[in-house]
Amino acid sequence: MLVCLSTAKAEETHLAQLNTDNLVSLRQQYSLSDIAQLRAQARGQSQHAFIAYPALILNGSTTSQMLPVQVYGEELAVDTEALAALGVALPASSEQWQSLDDLGIAGRYDNNAQQISLVVPADWLPEQSLSAGLNASTTPLQRGRGALLNYDAYGTWYESGGQNTSASHELRLFDDWGAVSSSGVVRWDDAMPDNKGDYVRLDSYWRYTRIDRMQTWIAGDTLSGALAWTPSVRLAGLQLSRNFASRPDLITFPLPSISGSATLPSALEVFVNDLRLADQTVQPGPFVLETSPRITGLGEVQVVTTDTLGRQVTNTVPFYVSPTLLREGLWDYSASIGTPRRFYGQRSNDYDGQPVATGIARYGMTPQYTLESTANVSDTLVNAGLGLVARPGLWGVSNIALAHGQDDDSQGIQWNIGHEFRTRRFGVSGQYTRRNQGYRDLSNSLDVRPSIKSTLQLNGSLNLDRYGSLNATYLDTRLFRGERSRFLVLGHSRTLQKRLSLTLSVNQNLDDSSDRTWSAGLNLFLDRPGKRPLQSGLQVTHDEESGDTQSIATLSQRVDEFWDLGWDLAMSPQSDGAHRASARWWTPYADLQAGVYGDNGQTNSFANLSGSVVTNYGDLFAANTMNNSFAIVDAGGFADLPVRRANRIIGHTNHRGRLLLPDLIPYTDNKLTIDIDDLPMDAQLSETDLIIKPAELAGVTARFAIEQQHSAILVLVREDGSPVPAGARVLHSDANATLVGYDGEAFLQGLHEGENEIGIISNGSLCTVRLDFVPNPGTLPRLGPYTCLSPSSPAQQQTTP
Repeated sequence: MLVCLSTAKAEETHLAQLNTDNLVSLRQQYSLSDIAQLRAQARGQSQHAFIAYPALILNGSTTSQMLPVQVYGEELAVDTEALAALGVALPASSEQWQSLDDLGIAGRYDNNAQQISLVVPADWLPEQSLSAGLNASTTPLQRGRGALLNYDAYGTWYESGGQNTSASHELRLFDDWGAVSSSGVVRWDDAMPDNKGDYVRLDSYWRYTRIDRMQTWIAGDTLSGALAWTPSVRLAGLQLSRNFASRPDLITFPLPSISGSATLPSALEVFVNDLRLADQTVQPGPFVLETSPRITGLGEVQVVTTDTLGRQVTNTVPFYVSPTLLREGLWDYSASIGTPRRFYGQRSNDYDGQPVATGIARYGMTPQYTLESTANVSDTLVNAGLGLVARPGLWGVSNIALAHGQDDDSQGIQWNIGHEFRTRRFGVSGQYTRRNQGYRDLSNSLDVRPSIKSTLQLNGSLNLDRYGSLNATYLDTRLFRGERSRFLVLGHSRTLQKRLSLTLSVNQNLDDSSDRTWSAGLNLFLDRPGKRPLQSGLQVTHDEESGDTQSIATLSQRVDEFWDLGWDLAMSPQSDGAHRASARWWTPYADLQAGVYGDNGQTNSFANLSGSVVTNYGDLFAANTMNNSFAIVDAGGFADLPVRRANRIIGHTNHRGRLLLPDLIPYTDNKLTIDIDDLPMDAQLSETDLIIKPAELAGVTARFAIEQQHSAILVLVREDGSPVPAGARVLHSDANATLVGYDGEAFLQGLHEGENEIGIISNGSLCTVRLDFVPNPGTLPRLGPYTCLSPSSPAQQQTTP
């Protein structure tokens, strides 16, 4: 409320105080609105004051909010409660209304546009969490319903007589409740009298994944979870484990982050090791940008901030990324109960019988530390261990672990220590593991006792740019019975020309100087215009201890697409005359391979057939082996339509308008496309792209909304025989209104078989056409001429073209 001062003397006194900007005493006597009125009077401005609700532009960024403002001439006061509700961190105050001058905020009010522009310090605005290179999928997960049978048959026929054949299979059923799978193999070997037609079951299990919890349940045959310093064993039982693969968008390890602030709306350019990673926009205020560098090891992230005025600020932060660490607060785990399995691949149902519980867990304590643990319990075994993975600054990643294991007869410990450091130029790593002879875990407590006392492995690699790369591995193994073996492997690879590469390696036994093996390889890709390239190679191996030198020359042509025929030839010039020749025919329905091989004057033959049979209980397909997710495309009955994935034609629909698409990536958006130009003239497609996200081990239906819509070009004439004027409206009960073009022609959709009545409005007059339509699928007929008869016309008849 404005307060009018009663005497001129008092007014002059206060005006003098205002001119000196000494508001301390006034703030104790008058409200903000009183002071604003006095200021306006001191400047000769109007004393009228009002409250407005203009749209807010904050630091150059348009918001969708209105901000209450008190306007006293050129003086502005804002509702601090409303401004704070928008996320602006204002200085503490007990007053609801404060002037912009008191707040230290620059502002401008536009009465005509009803906008107010405010510029506040960047650190008053809420912090923004940004990500570069991280894309989360919002597509719903699809779980199809169906079954498949994978098969793989292999046979060898020896020139000396006899044969060896085998056939393996996997039968899989899938539905909303997950997937059930059972696999096995049957073998016939003439050289082994006891192995003629025996069937060995491999794995039988039920598997279900909850994507919202990233959890996988398995009942049946499974592998126990393991850490880098613990073994895994085969069990039959129940398992619950974390499944990060169900969230491909989730980065499980700590990522580099960079902080900054922007006073105005700005554009961010993110570079990792001088390569552009992503572009971002940022609103005014502080921000924290988390980047997914797509590399591991030591690197550098650079963020260039450019505001709307063209000013640039560059921030550079070094980082070290390792997938062995977990993000802060993230859990990884696996817990299993069951009984251990023995002689896998040799016997179908050989289980130990004793109950076993085993589990592992990993927890990201901080971005620098990840805690690991393991526990295994049975009637005769107790094993537990703790480990820590740490990132000491930018100096790589270290790990240390200690485990204790005991059974009824003995006990002992195992400890492990290691370190890894990698850059763009080089990398080094080392792991050392040592255990007591009494140490027991699930892998050695059942049938065998531990034989290895300690292992040390050191690795190194060096990138020489155009000169190739060098790598070295040192392996030192000690056994409890006193034996020791030490080996050093050195390797070099280099691309000599665009399509010529060279590899060199040496394997040296450090305990026996004569035990040394040299190897050299040369590979050449041969381009053939208009044809698939050929690959040729020469491999030479020399054993210094025996003095033997083996060499083999190869020439091959790979298969790239269905119906390609590939082949592979190999020949050794040595006295044994080793040779091999094979051919491969890759079809959409199966993969066939056959060939011969041999040495020392003997030539044997072999053949291999692999593939699958797939059904969704409505369609049946023959296909290649289905190890991943797949989709059955439903094109609404339209045959021979090309279906694309990643802008590449995968196949054409069959006579029922179906197509089987293999090798989809589970839990990931897979984009399928049908080009509208490939559709028949009488087909209508609402969406050309279809995004599907299948569950693992499942097949889903990808249904394109294609409808057959009968259309025609009608030639329309008036009763005097002249064309219906262009621009006349054409009405049909089953189609949208359209217009007549030149020469009385009109394109009309939605015609149905039989009689159709069409209304035409021209210059305010209505006339009708009746026609009998006979569909001709896949065509766009031109029909007519048809005479449009007015309602008053005595000749209500149909003109047949």
